[in-house]
Amino acid sequence: MANNPTQLTILQDEIRRRYDTLSKRLKQVARYILDNSNSVAFDTVASIAQQADVPPSTLIRFANAFGFSGFNEMKQMFKQHLMEETANYTERARLFRQTTTDDATPPETPTEILNMFTMVNTQALQQLAMQTSGDDLQRAVALLAEAENIYVIGLRRSFSV
Repeated sequence: MANNPTQLTILQDEIRRRYDTLSKRLKQVARYILDNSNSVAFDTVASIAQQADVPPSTLIRFANAFGFSGFNEMKQMFKQHLMEETANYTERARLFRQTTTDDATPPETPTEILNMFTMVNTQALQQLAMQTSGDDLQRAVALLAEAENIYVIGLRRSFSV
């Protein structure tokens, strides 16, 4: 995660820290929220409750347990985080466009296109490395090492990977 934790990452860390103290139903919500942050940002309360297999009132109790006045207030944090992520992607796309328009000739041959693609994605990976703290990476490695199953899924742009 980022060296400057966002409000969402702070909330997610708090959910993980308090997970063992939550009731069975609140644990279901916690698992869903930690695994589906994009859905939390955009789905309705009824849809999230159905997906988490809890009544909608449990979502409100969960939000209250973490200091929110209601679930919609908590949803706002997920939306804000998603908008910030989109801004990062938009910035990378802007840099790509700027790089291609600054050159006298945009990439045309397969080799030129591959080189441009590689350069832009190298910059994105460098940005990822700068934004990822060692502690967060260690925690992720520990969680993966202890996991019984690890599922990898590709959606949208990453589907073909």
